[in-house]
Amino acid sequence: MSDAPSMNPWAPRWDALLAENSVLDKEHLTLLSSFTPPFSRQQIAQLEASAARRGTLVRKMRELVDEWTGAAGR
Repeated sequence: MSDAPSMNPWAPRWDALLAENSVLDKEHLTLLSSFTPPFSRQQIAQLEASAARRGTLVRKMRELVDEWTGAAGR
């Protein structure tokens, strides 16, 4: 009988990505709520950098899902 992590090797990565998502969402919302429109160039740059970090996370999640579903199809 095998334990759960060996049955699903992607679970720890998924959990880490979910935790990272929570942190990035909180940081982005905190940043956004600390600014008052109209945004300055610096504030816009900060928001774009935050959005880019969140975009990187989406790419990591897609890669994990692709690996997971690819392995399931074998």
